[in-house]
Amino acid sequence: MKTLAPLLVLALIITACGDEDAERKAEAQGVIDSIRTEYEAREANVQDALKTAGEWRNKPDAPPLEWGERPPAKFLDARNNKLDKEANGRIFELGDDGNFNTDPKTMLGLFIEKKWREDIAKAMTGEGYLTKGGVQADFEKFKQVRYLCLLLTDSYVAPKIGTGTLFKVNFEAGHWRGRALYFDLEEGKLIGGKKLEVTNAGNIDFKTKGLEAEEQKKAAQNAADSDLRQKVLEAASNP
Repeated sequence: MKTLAPLLVLALIITACGDEDAERKAEAQGVIDSIRTEYEAREANVQDALKTAGEWRNKPDAPPLEWGERPPAKFLDARNNKLDKEANGRIFELGDDGNFNTDPKTMLGLFIEKKWREDIAKAMTGEGYLTKGGVQADFEKFKQVRYLCLLLTDSYVAPKIGTGTLFKVNFEAGHWRGRALYFDLEEGKLIGGKKLEVTNAGNIDFKTKGLEAEEQKKAAQNAADSDLRQKVLEAASNP
């Protein structure tokens, strides 16, 4: 019995894999070409929303909110780091550069769920590992976000941790004041906005067991910051 030489077998395997890879990319490219117009139109509405929010930054008020007959909004709670498949809205803070605030070290940067746009944007430029199903899934996730809430921060005072014991830490409540602007990305329209003013809760629970004094103080600060962020998120989630 004759057998193929090892190098020839390897060459055939590489060729087969190459053919499959080319076929996969071709299928993915076909989907990209078919959705490009719709994708670019929706992304243009996102950019228009950022521009419009920037125009409201230096104004003292917010546009009247007229929700009309639109379906209700369900904004993603990005703190859970889980994708709620029923969420049709995202909350972002407008950064100083006129784009989304994506800095996780800032208070409102933690509301970010960047993959909403990042995955499909990479697919449209041919980056990453592409499959027909993957591109379709990324695009559906992108389109599912009908509502965009952009937060304009007018003033922010972080909670300040004071002295305390193992069971209670004194602190000065933090405060956030700003405006929420709501956009319908499907219609490419500003729905309106409202003013928000949020303060820390009076009592905040956090883990103390096994923590040294300095660690406890850091845990208390993180808990107070998280509480204030949650209050802002709750207020913005109810247009």
